[in-house]
Amino acid sequence: VDDELMYLEKEKRITEEYFQKKGQDCHVELFQDPVWMMGGLEEEHFDIYVLDVEMPEKSGLDVARKIRQFYPDPVIIFVTNYMDYAVDAYEVNTYRYIPKGVLADKLIAAYDTLLPKLLEREEKYYVIEKKGNIEKVSYDSIYYLKKDGRYTVPFMAMVCSGGVDTPLGYYATPVDYDWRLL
Repeated sequence: VDDELMYLEKEKRITEEYFQKKGQDCHVELFQDPVWMMGGLEEEHFDIYVLDVEMPEKSGLDVARKIRQFYPDPVIIFVTNYMDYAVDAYEVNTYRYIPKGVLADKLIAAYDTLLPKLLEREEKYYVIEKKGNIEKVSYDSIYYLKKDGRYTVPFMAMVCSGGVDTPLGYYATPVDYDWRLL
């Protein structure tokens, strides 16, 4: 969200080029009117919000507060010419506060540190119960599943550094789970 179209288009170009180079899907929506964008928050939300601070009608800080009312997880990045609001911006759990004069370099740097965290969020996993505790087990870490009576025993893939050798250099080890998908 930025009231200046020139910066909106620049932010979109930087964002799309960055994620395309990293082989990641990216959908960018542009909003020049913060009130219009806030009106659609209940229907649609995004992983990342890039907001200007100083805008007519509603400030980027107002928009960020509204985003946080609905969704605690999205990343908020402020891109602005006004450094006076930097401290206030962190009250809404801002990821970065970037001056427009260094937009390209700093936005790319923010995406570099952010991408692994976003990919981690998207990781597929099972939620299981292990001896009364709830744990997440990544799909990628399971080598195979074996039925044992009424339980399913996961065998976790481990990199083989000697010992039992299996295809692809992996070996499987049973994990002590009372396996129940929750």
